[in-house]
Amino acid sequence: MGVFGSLDNALIQTAADSSYLGRVTFVVMLTMVGLAPLSYPLVGAAVGVWGAAPVFLGCGIFASLGVVIALASDAVRHAELPRQSQLTT
Repeated sequence: MGVFGSLDNALIQTAADSSYLGRVTFVVMLTMVGLAPLSYPLVGAAVGVWGAAPVFLGCGIFASLGVVIALASDAVRHAELPRQSQLTT
């Protein structure tokens, strides 16, 4: 997950209400880690039918579409972590 995962988790946890933090964290982890193994057979079948290059191209387009949708969102573009001075007051 790297830098994106750390930043993503931090932004989500600061935006979520503390009473729902466990549920929110569960849904994030389910979508980022738990559903990945379910995609492996689908990608394997697609590679078997169409070959590796078209499948990688399709996955790249799908990921790029996600980036475009995220950057089109005002909430994502203006997301900020609280400053240290805001945390101590």
